[in-house]
Amino acid sequence: MTRFGRRPVFIVGCLGCAAMIYAYFAAVTTGHVVLIFVAGIALTSLCYSLPNGIYPAFFTEMFDVRVRYTVWPSDSNRCS
Repeated sequence: MTRFGRRPVFIVGCLGCAAMIYAYFAAVTTGHVVLIFVAGIALTSLCYSLPNGIYPAFFTEMFDVRVRYTVWPSDSNRCS
């Protein structure tokens, strides 16, 4: 992550989630259990973990301290 920075890793993770959700739904429509399992694991472990692991540090760098300590914790807790 240090080599590439947070923003490119976050963007790749979000685009990977957008692409893999179609692969996951295609696997669900086939009804093949092993394919559904592999697509679900690839979606959650490879694609979803990238933005999910970076967003706390990435969002705290984006905002001023006053905004960061008043708005972000309440919205982060409300959404999760």
